[in-house]
Amino acid sequence: MTKKHIIGDKQSFAIEYMAVKTDPYLVGNCCLWIGGLRVGCFDDEATLYSIVSQLYEHVTRLKKHDYAPFNSVSDEEAYDLIFGGQMEIENSHCLLHLSETFDDFHFACINNNGSAKFLWKLDKEPYADYPDYGHDLHVYELPIDTLEGVVQDFYSDVKFLLNQRNYS
Repeated sequence: MTKKHIIGDKQSFAIEYMAVKTDPYLVGNCCLWIGGLRVGCFDDEATLYSIVSQLYEHVTRLKKHDYAPFNSVSDEEAYDLIFGGQMEIENSHCLLHLSETFDDFHFACINNNGSAKFLWKLDKEPYADYPDYGHDLHVYELPIDTLEGVVQDFYSDVKFLLNQRNYS
């Protein structure tokens, strides 16, 4: 059960995870790879079902909402709108709160004319070490369908592991 799995392409979008225990909950290590950069502290343990549920919910929201305020501003302005509390719409639709594994990052994903656009920065004082990561704004955009496919595959893996636990 302690084998690392990578779903997707690290240079585009991937989920790396490792299940470490299944009782009483499916717990493991997890991080995202976005545009070749790791987001999240793989050493932290989290409930994998919680992470996949949040990702799945976010993809569903992305497919429904193209946030017009972001179509006419720079990436830096979009980031400031989301994290600076200046938005006219509720910013929780943009934020990703996956688990404590990702607490070192200010992390959002928006629908940008039909694509998923990730915007993130490493916190000024992160808990974990991220050598040479820097604190600049990182932006990566990919088709929503690509994101959805990786999340669906992760969901299938998590369901399989949960079913294994229930029938062991």
